[in-house]
Amino acid sequence: MKLSFETQLADNYTSQSQKVRVLTEAWVDSAIYCPNCGHLDIDKYPNNQPVADFYCSNCKEEYELKSKQASVGAKIVDGAYRTMIERLQGSNNPNFFLLNYDLQSFESEFTTKRDKKGVPIGNLTSQILVNIYMNEMDQFIKQKLKAINYIRYADDFIVVHYDTNYLADLLLKIEVFLKKELKIRLHPGKVTIRKYCQGVDYLGYVILPKAIILRTKTKQRIFRKLKQRVNEYKKGKIDEHALMQTFNSYLGVLSHANSNKLEQEIRHKMWEWLKEN
Repeated sequence: MKLSFETQLADNYTSQSQKVRVLTEAWVDSAIYCPNCGHLDIDKYPNNQPVADFYCSNCKEEYELKSKQASVGAKIVDGAYRTMIERLQGSNNPNFFLLNYDLQSFESEFTTKRDKKGVPIGNLTSQILVNIYMNEMDQFIKQKLKAINYIRYADDFIVVHYDTNYLADLLLKIEVFLKKELKIRLHPGKVTIRKYCQGVDYLGYVILPKAIILRTKTKQRIFRKLKQRVNEYKKGKIDEHALMQTFNSYLGVLSHANSNKLEQEIRHKMWEWLKEN
């Protein structure tokens, strides 16, 4: 998958907004597959189509591309107010493709002069782009290597098998594929082959045969961040609502693990910190 714009497509345009429209629409048209059904190609509507920019010929889902120089916030501005209202009141609302760009160079902030690759993306667009980019690895592992017990979330993945030699051979093939096809590599300090009884360290949790517990670093981070938020509350930097949002979010993290004792400890520490002078 190519993660750079074909900048020559905008050579005949002088307006920055026109350049952005041409480059982003061309990139989506050539690089994006349908997130709804997985169809490899999405089609572009003719110019000036109300609201939607792309559609999937397989599942009929429609998509509107929104490009913005700054980070995409909670509200998405649209100029065609009347058309947008009519569409929102209808039965077939479009999905959004959200993309950030650099107005000056259309390059990532991490781009170097020696190796100019990639497009600037924010945390919203990265959620879909990581699945698009890693789809090739998913298909390689499942279809070609025939790995059955494989799961991936963003850039974290695990493969479960009873034979360590099989896993070692699989790991080598995956490393070769990633380097050759996707131009990326596995982090050498984050790849392990271990027994299931030792626990699977995944997404902040350690999955054991009969329990799911929180990773030690995750526990430490929760206590550190929560104490920091309590101090901010006591200094008047945040209100009670913001403090409780943080507190409840951590309780949500704990709800996915066997952590009744840890939850009680966090509740105790919370009120202890609040009572401190």
